[in-house]
Amino acid sequence: MERCFTGLYSTESKLQKTDSTVVYRGEDVIQMLSKFHKPVIIDDGGMFTNSSLIFKPLDNYSRTCMESLANVWTRMIGLNDSILKLDYDGKWSTSGDVDAFNSRRYSARTRVPSPLRMITNLAQAVMKKRTYGYCSPVFSPFNISILNDFEAIAMIDLVKNVCREEGVQFIIGTNAKTDINSMIGALQTPRLSDYEY
Repeated sequence: MERCFTGLYSTESKLQKTDSTVVYRGEDVIQMLSKFHKPVIIDDGGMFTNSSLIFKPLDNYSRTCMESLANVWTRMIGLNDSILKLDYDGKWSTSGDVDAFNSRRYSARTRVPSPLRMITNLAQAVMKKRTYGYCSPVFSPFNISILNDFEAIAMIDLVKNVCREEGVQFIIGTNAKTDINSMIGALQTPRLSDYEY
């Protein structure tokens, strides 16, 4: 995209697709930019930690599909602490005596989503893509050190394979753990503190 400025004001805009002759000018640039999807950024969420931020169930079918996906995936990677439940308002919970969203192992004090929350967000992204044909990219931080090496690799591999099969973009930002990073092909970037002003 190129913009021409006269003083402080933009007088013309030009948007060209890379390696293409397709060019948009003026109002067409604004219309094309409005079609771009902003990513969904997941954080600790405070009081909305267990809410569906990406896709809320439309009906019983979408609710049970998301529940089923999430529970199958938790069993696949060996997180069998409890069964995930989703109510009609889009709030996730776990059954059993221990609420795995808030247990010490998945503590919110780490200021990043728990493994179970990561899986519920993935289920929401998949269901949104299946329902509407698209889902905005999802960016989620994840503290990889709260899992053992097998669970961490299984989690990342699960997300990668589901994204490939379902056509969703799910970007995970993890802390550095050399043994695992080499196995999952992680890209190393500067620390987040480098981006703060």
